[in-house]
Amino acid sequence: MNQEILILKNLLRTSITDDYSRKVFPYLKTEYFHGSEKNSFDTITSYFLKYNTFPTKQAMEIEIQEQDNLSEDGYKHVMEVVEEIFHDDVAPDVNWLVDTTEAFCQEKAIYNALTKSVAIAQGEDKDNDKNAIPNILSDALSV
Repeated sequence: MNQEILILKNLLRTSITDDYSRKVFPYLKTEYFHGSEKNSFDTITSYFLKYNTFPTKQAMEIEIQEQDNLSEDGYKHVMEVVEEIFHDDVAPDVNWLVDTTEAFCQEKAIYNALTKSVAIAQGEDKDNDKNAIPNILSDALSV
């Protein structure tokens, strides 16, 4: 199981949702996830923002079915992620889970900042100049 699945699974786990999600959900960002996991995270986030609670498996399936931006293969992959997220396992220790999620967010923030900094340095990012690089890296290191 990859870290992305681990995080998504435990955001939705009812026995620890309050303790874990309250600590980590505000720090998770869409850009930390990729592919089907990103779509799943976006679905969870929009559901949470609308209903102030996390979705059930059935709600996730319906929300994903209503998305019109998925190809047939994309839909299949996202539904596989949903199955894995809701597969019933033994819940890990919350402290370990928070530490693991924190390390994941830090790693992704630094990676994204470095990628953006390289794009700026190579002139591929027209929205920022080279003076923005220190702030981008500083923000990433503060995660």
